[in-house]
Amino acid sequence: GVKSAVKIFGTLNNPNDVDEKWTLEIAFPWEVLKECAPGGRKPVSGEQWRVNFSRVNWDVTVVNGKYQKKINPETGKTYPEHNWVWSPQGVIAMHQPETWGYVEFSDYSTPKQAGKPKIDEDYPAKFELIRIYKYQKQHYAKNGVFANNISSDYSVTIEITSKQFLAYLKGASGTVWYINQESKLWKE
Repeated sequence: GVKSAVKIFGTLNNPNDVDEKWTLEIAFPWEVLKECAPGGRKPVSGEQWRVNFSRVNWDVTVVNGKYQKKINPETGKTYPEHNWVWSPQGVIAMHQPETWGYVEFSDYSTPKQAGKPKIDEDYPAKFELIRIYKYQKQHYAKNGVFANNISSDYSVTIEITSKQFLAYLKGASGTVWYINQESKLWKE
C-alpha cells in the first residue's frame, strides 16, 4: 500500500552531463504506522513524532562511461558511504531515534496557518539521560557493574542492581524522565 514517486531533473546514471536535482515523495498507509501511535490512533493536530530519512551516497568514479565505487588503494575496499539525513544526528548512527527530527502533525494546510512548531523543552534533559545510558553501557562492558554516580549538570538519581540501572531527573517542564539499561526512555 505504500505509494511513491520520483522526479529526476536530469538523466539517470549518465556521467556525461550534470544533473540539477531529484525529488522523492512517499505515502505510507495508516495501517503500517498505527502500531507506532499512542493507542493506535491517528495523530492529532500539534502532536509530534520522531522520524528519520536517510540517503546513502558513495564516492564514485567514471570507468568506461559508467559509475563505479571508488576503491581505497590502501585497503583494496570501497570507501565508506556518506549517510545524509534531514536532521542532525550528532554521530554517525542513523538508528538512534533520540536524535531524529520531529514531524509535527497539523490540521492546517499551510505552515503560516499552523504557526510555529512546538519546542520540546525537556529535550536537553532527555539527551542527558541518553548520555548516561551510553556511559552505563560502556562502564558495564568494561567493569561488569553499572556506575552508581555519574557526573552531570543535572540533579540525576541513579539506582543500580547487579543487572539493571534506573536513572531519572526532572526536565525544564517539571516532568520527571527515566531511562533504564534497555535504553527505554519514559516520563512519570
